Amino acid sequence: GYEWAEEAVNELYNRGIAYGITDDLFAPEKEITRAEFITLLMRGFELIGNDAVCNFDDVPDGAWYYPAVAMAYSMGVVSGYSDNIFGANDNVSRQDMAAMIVRLMNQLGMRVPEVREYEGFADSDQISEYAADAVIELYKGGIINGVGEDCFDPQGTANRASAARMLYETLRIQWDKQAE
Repeated sequence: GYEWAEEAVNELYNRGIAYGITDDLFAPEKEITRAEFITLLMRGFELIGNDAVCNFDDVPDGAWYYPAVAMAYSMGVVSGYSDNIFGANDNVSRQDMAAMIVRLMNQLGMRVPEVREYEGFADSDQISEYAADAVIELYKGGIINGVGEDCFDPQGTANRASAARMLYETLRIQWDKQAE
């Protein structure tokens, strides 16, 4: 049931960006946490370093996701729920993924090329203000689509398959530029 994500998962795996939950199991249906997604995003853009710091209580120094969260925080890609809580183990929402991707792209001076018009989702009024422009930009660029009956489901959680597909579509912009 996840054929639409197969190319993305395989390419991210082959490039050392995404891994399975075991050596031979990807678990596309499993929900993805904020720590997992930001690690994928920062790893995909090769931005994980050990110089950045953050002071979130739920992102302890030495945690596998600390370097990615700290770098993303230092770049303004993520913020926490508060000054000291990131929500590392909370499932990431679809709108948060969009906001993180666009913030990172903006920091890198990247723009999403428009490939279609945005006609709005049936649940556009449920997209938080901080994520609305990011959702529109990524939709116009063909990076995200709706779910179900013309909805985006902004507060809905993402699974590993949809996160991989969104990241793959984003990274293809960079890969295409590098190939030119």
